[in-house]
Amino acid sequence: MLCAMPQTSKKERAARAAMDDAAKAAKQARKAAKDFPPKAAKKVRDLAKEADARADVAKRDVRRKPGKVEAKAKDAAAKLRAATATALRKVERKAALRAESERAAAEAARAEVDAQERSIAAKALKKAAARAEKAARRAADDADQAVAALEPQPEIDTRSETEPTPVEAAPAPEGDLALLTVAVLRVRARESGVTGYSRLTKAQLIARLSS
Repeated sequence: MLCAMPQTSKKERAARAAMDDAAKAAKQARKAAKDFPPKAAKKVRDLAKEADARADVAKRDVRRKPGKVEAKAKDAAAKLRAATATALRKVERKAALRAESERAAAEAARAEVDAQERSIAAKALKKAAARAEKAARRAADDADQAVAALEPQPEIDTRSETEPTPVEAAPAPEGDLALLTVAVLRVRARESGVTGYSRLTKAQLIARLSS
């Protein structure tokens, strides 16, 4: 006569379900720990070992104390999942900070490049302005020379040596200079050796020629 197999009680089934869950949690935790920092990974692996121990209980112990086995398995799985979640949050936070740091570094690099480009452009504008100023001064000097060339040249005295030489007129007083144009005043200033005459005003030219 065959002996009937002992039926598994409800508490035993609950204990075995808790043991299976602890084993599953340990497997998932060890996989996740590969991406954790060393310290956090060690803690998770240690808890995974404990969960494995709670999942590997002899059948006799399960039948004798199913409630205790279930409680220990659930506790080990809960601690393991909590530690894994905490470590995962830290890893995600660290990754977010790293990404933010890289973004800030990239923006700083772009700003530095923009600043260098603006500096180069400013230097180019400064050089162009200097060339334009030089060209303007050269054009003013050319204009003065052109005006001087248009002035009537003094007539050569062809009179006989026996004829009396007329007395040269004295330099025009300041009042007469005021009647002359700026261009004519500049020509006289150049002939008189006045420096910087091309930038002087009419009043300044008169003052320099009268001194």
